[in-house]
Amino acid sequence: MNIHHLELFYFVAKHGGIAAAVRNIPYGIQQPAVSGQIAKLEESLGTKLFQRRPFALSPSGLELFEFIKPFFDNIEIVGEKLRQNRSPQLRIAAPSIVLHDYIPELLQKLRTKFPEFRLCLHEAARAEAERLLLAREVDLAITLLRKNRAQGFRFDPYSSYR
Repeated sequence: MNIHHLELFYFVAKHGGIAAAVRNIPYGIQQPAVSGQIAKLEESLGTKLFQRRPFALSPSGLELFEFIKPFFDNIEIVGEKLRQNRSPQLRIAAPSIVLHDYIPELLQKLRTKFPEFRLCLHEAARAEAERLLLAREVDLAITLLRKNRAQGFRFDPYSSYR
């Protein structure tokens, strides 16, 4: 059994379907990829884990979910505990072009001044970046500005950057 397949199944079961899971998985993955990985998990187990429409866990799916749920529910808690008193961290959500073309140069400059500094990057379009920021899963979101902004955000337009 592949642990990544189990993780994807956990999100599908927890959020009640593949589309909802894709919106809540903390890294970028598309719906067809999740469907394919779940199909591989079902094939390796020799059983269907859930009914797609309407979504419902099968008895085997419910058994598997109850088994893996405590692990995946607590993984972030354990991670935070292990990270305590560690190097400072900044979590950024941004489009792939920003992550690939701009962040590496900034990271090099940061590393010279702060060698222990950690940067966690999340590839995310505007809506996902806003969701991550509101959920406090990232500290900073870099996105294109839009006229009707979400409430509770402070925007620093590029034009004011020097």
